[in-house]
Amino acid sequence: MRLLFAVGLCVLVTVTLSEDCGEWETLNECSIDKGGSCSQPVVRSCVDEADYKHYETEQRSCLQSDCGPGEVNHVYEDEDEDKDEDKDEDKDGGLAEGLNGEEEDKEEGPGHLKKSSAHGTEEDEEDEEDEEKEDEEEEDLDLDNSGNGPEDLNTGEEFCISGCSDEYSFVATYETGVALNEQKLCHNNLTATIGGRGGEGCRADDWFIVEECNDECYEFGWRASYPSYCDVEDIWLWCCDPKVETQPAVVSGENDIQNVPCVVTAYKNILDSLSVWWVDGEGNDLSEMAGFDVSRTYKVQDDKLLSVLTVNSWAVSGSSAVVTCRVSVTGFEEEVTAEEPAQITKFDVEVDSKYQRVGSDAFLTCTGVGTDSDDLGYSFSWYSWDELGNKFAIDEEADMRVVDGQWVSVLTIPEEIQRIGSQPFQCLLEHSRVDDCGLVTSTGDDDTGLLTVWDVTDDTYCAHPGDEAVLSFTVLGTNVYSTVDDGVIESLTKGTMITTDTTFRDGFLMTISRNEDEELVVTLTISPNMTEEVGSEFFITYTNEEGKEGVEPNLELNVMDMVAGTEPRGEDAEEGDEDYVVIGGVEGGKMQNPIWKDDNGRVYRLGTTEDGVEVTISDDMVTSTIRIPKEVVQSQNLNEVTLHAGLYSETGTYCRRQQVKMGLLAEPQCLIRWDTAVCDERSSCMDYVQERTWSCYCGEEEAPKSECAEPDETLTFTCPATESYQVSDWQEDECDREECYPYAVQRERACFCVDAEGSHTDSTGALCGDAQLEDIKYCEATKPWVVGGWMDGECPTESCFPSETMDTRGCFCDGKNDRSRCGEEELVRVRDCPATRDFEWGPWGPEVCDLMDRCYPSTEVKSRSCTCEYYGQLVTDNSVCEGDRDTVYTCDPNLEWHPEARGDPCEESDTESCDSFTALQNYRCVCEHGDIMEVDDDPAKCDAEPTPVLCAANKPYEWSDWVAESECSVCYPELDQRMSRTCTCGDKEDATRCSGTEEASEECPAPRNRVWLPTDWTDIPCGDLSCREETFTTRTRECECEGNKDNSRCEEDMTGVLSCGFAPFFLSDWSNDQCDEQICHPYSKNKTRTCVCDDSDGTQAVDLEQCDSGEEGYSEEFNCEGDSYDWGEWQSRGCPESCFVTKTKRYRICSCHGDVDFNACDGGNAIEFYDCPATKDC
Repeated sequence: MRLLFAVGLCVLVTVTLSEDCGEWETLNECSIDKGGSCSQPVVRSCVDEADYKHYETEQRSCLQSDCGPGEVNHVYEDEDEDKDEDKDEDKDGGLAEGLNGEEEDKEEGPGHLKKSSAHGTEEDEEDEEDEEKEDEEEEDLDLDNSGNGPEDLNTGEEFCISGCSDEYSFVATYETGVALNEQKLCHNNLTATIGGRGGEGCRADDWFIVEECNDECYEFGWRASYPSYCDVEDIWLWCCDPKVETQPAVVSGENDIQNVPCVVTAYKNILDSLSVWWVDGEGNDLSEMAGFDVSRTYKVQDDKLLSVLTVNSWAVSGSSAVVTCRVSVTGFEEEVTAEEPAQITKFDVEVDSKYQRVGSDAFLTCTGVGTDSDDLGYSFSWYSWDELGNKFAIDEEADMRVVDGQWVSVLTIPEEIQRIGSQPFQCLLEHSRVDDCGLVTSTGDDDTGLLTVWDVTDDTYCAHPGDEAVLSFTVLGTNVYSTVDDGVIESLTKGTMITTDTTFRDGFLMTISRNEDEELVVTLTISPNMTEEVGSEFFITYTNEEGKEGVEPNLELNVMDMVAGTEPRGEDAEEGDEDYVVIGGVEGGKMQNPIWKDDNGRVYRLGTTEDGVEVTISDDMVTSTIRIPKEVVQSQNLNEVTLHAGLYSETGTYCRRQQVKMGLLAEPQCLIRWDTAVCDERSSCMDYVQERTWSCYCGEEEAPKSECAEPDETLTFTCPATESYQVSDWQEDECDREECYPYAVQRERACFCVDAEGSHTDSTGALCGDAQLEDIKYCEATKPWVVGGWMDGECPTESCFPSETMDTRGCFCDGKNDRSRCGEEELVRVRDCPATRDFEWGPWGPEVCDLMDRCYPSTEVKSRSCTCEYYGQLVTDNSVCEGDRDTVYTCDPNLEWHPEARGDPCEESDTESCDSFTALQNYRCVCEHGDIMEVDDDPAKCDAEPTPVLCAANKPYEWSDWVAESECSVCYPELDQRMSRTCTCGDKEDATRCSGTEEASEECPAPRNRVWLPTDWTDIPCGDLSCREETFTTRTRECECEGNKDNSRCEEDMTGVLSCGFAPFFLSDWSNDQCDEQICHPYSKNKTRTCVCDDSDGTQAVDLEQCDSGEEGYSEEFNCEGDSYDWGEWQSRGCPESCFVTKTKRYRICSCHGDVDFNACDGGNAIEFYDCPATKDC
């Protein structure tokens, strides 16, 4: 029974009521919490259905910018301007804080608003120009957010760029901290020809497109490097609209961090003008949200960018989230060029804890909350700890299954390895995913569940009828419980169900306490009114959750008493009735070892004394009888006897020794009877003890108490409390402080009860339904919050596109800045920034015709770009300039065509002839340039005419089918069959025109069925058999086919040996199996037998292993009753010579074969007295 009674524990009970709550109010400004999030505490007041007012608090997320260095307080009061300037120097501008909260300014870059301090100087601008020049000289081509700021990824992180599944792939993986010319490349024909990848002293021209955009959206680029081949000179470049590729991610628990890569493939001329950014499902910029970090954009290839979103698992609510990688032209972020979503799956691990009674296998379930059953990358592992605290892996394979679409592992814990108490079991759930590059991403989470194996002790209580009974037991294995209502004590005898809701008015009271070892002790107090019936009552203990199936009783209540059942001798006893008989009995149980005492102190045990007093006990051990001869009563002057006996329950449980006194004469006895237990309903806050009253009864009539002896014990019983505890009103501290935020004050109330003895309190609140006696009340803020002045964001000094900037201002009180306190005010505004540079067409590309050999005229395209110079870089947007971007020009062929024979005219001719014939040879025109051959079926292109050729005969001479000249034999298929054929072509016959012979012999086919078969066996009869040596005989047969005999044509043996076997073994008769010994008590003997075989030589062989002796075996012990003891003949000295009537005695002996034992004979006595008549006159 998991007794869920939590004595002395602090248990948080959450009760869900309908509540009326106010608005949330902030308690402090935003700050970084322990989990790394930007948050602030908030509070609100609530009133439940019971009109109880309480307060709820929680952490509310803030913008990450609100946890930066802070806003500049521009509340224009009469303060020193120098102080304001000092504060401004320590703070970032409003825009800088709003974007990333960094303390240092970052340089402007394409597509990003300039972040600068509120008081920039000309020296600052010169420093920025120097930094720009240094950045332009760096080899690593980083775009947005360049520099080594917090948005850089950790060195050594590797990301998949291409799965290398086609000939266009170039960079396979990108590893941070590694130069571009050292990144891993795909293995294909293109990368196999690379002579170098750049480095010190190597210089390369711009890419020149030599093959225009194909159907796969790639164009081929070439460039020269100096010295030759020191860098990549050939490459396939993307030439269509930008393409975005993302990979899914899996996070676990609340402390996991995973990267989500986004690879952007775009046309090389617009690559540098693209912005890559991440948004959530509602379009919010993730770089501004807590728990998400966006890396700077890496240029990993001339047509590829890499952006990485770092996700903290605690920022993902629920089991999944969708983030989107977006690409747009810098300055036009609202016009998304391309985007691709990425699925983030979050899973947690939950292991249930089990309370289980000892006696069966246990099952713990580990659930991967949020896992996808279609994802096969999950695996479970289980661990536990031994009694010394050493952790070990569980080798038994757990059952892995799918439940409600989630992965679940069920661990079976066999009963034999369980131990009483709590055992921790840890479940580790891991997920691994392999991307297209073979990179493995793994994550895992774990949880630990407890298997608490418990049991209860046994208890027995023996009570007099009407006693208050107390049974108790200890819960072994656990001292923790969650609900008191789950425990049940059930009477198997009467079917009574006892729970913690049962009160003493119902006859039972269950109370809970702890012993010195902090173990739970459950006490069952049973009212005297429930013990008035005698007998045994058995109780089982269990929980509603686990049920009572298979539970054995552990509590036993025995109600019993000794009663007088006398048959006293009265004055009117019949003549000749010389004995006094007294009977004592047990109600509700049995007795053992009854002992009777008379009022002189003499003791009588079971049996007959020398003076004839006989004590017996009934077969059912319920009553004992003493029979006292009349002369003994008179000679000893006896008036009463007392029965002493040990009392036992019906199941044999010992209770106590008890006595009852009974008179020998038929006089009514006055005995005590306990009255029914009735509480006096006194005023009491606690359960109280009351003494039980008694009455005196003489026979069945009530008599004055003076007629009975005072009882030697006082019986008590427990009465329930009549007064209840209640809760007082709250006593609260006053709200007398001036604060910017609501602040907390303490309030208290009491749990009390008043009865006849006075007032009582319970400091724990348990007697008031676990009422809360101490609480926190929040006082309202009294200081005002004031909106500060605007901090203007700056527009970029160089921009090819219109853009926006943001102006911000703070909300202040006593130096604190909390924008949530000025919710009605506008704290952020957006202003438009115009473009400062124009787009213009560049020059046309050159007309190039001599770079390639051509068999046909070709149409080529030359292009120009619409560009704008932006921070030293050219930004391309061909949709801005008016006019065409491309124009066409033609290149003439520069190679000659020549004829080439086409096909074989003899093979292609429809003529069939046994002699030679004539056919025409046709031609086609070909043009070769390098490894490529152009083919044209028009012969006029190379002035080619058909020519006649002589063809050989194309109809062959052929052999006819073979014709049989003789037949095959069935029994002798080895004889050959003669065959013949002819060589012909049409109607012509010529044996010399065919290869091979005209005649041949051919093996006859073997019969499908066997034709040579052995005959039946002819056996020679067996002779005499032996027990030890096997006897054999012989047999013969022949091989025949259609009457022909040939033993060599059968594979089987024609002679054989046949076993005749052995002579059989059998069980002999039993020996020494008679009860023939002269013994006067029961005894045992062994009878034996063996396994024998009658041999051919007349002897007998013995082998015990040859027979099945069954359950009796070869030796068996059997019991003999033995001879009995019997009474011998009476012997007497005879009657004496006397003149009056006398008595004499006779005796006899109880013996068996000379051994004397008077207790061994049944019926009668060894000595008897009888009357002797007078033999003479006196």
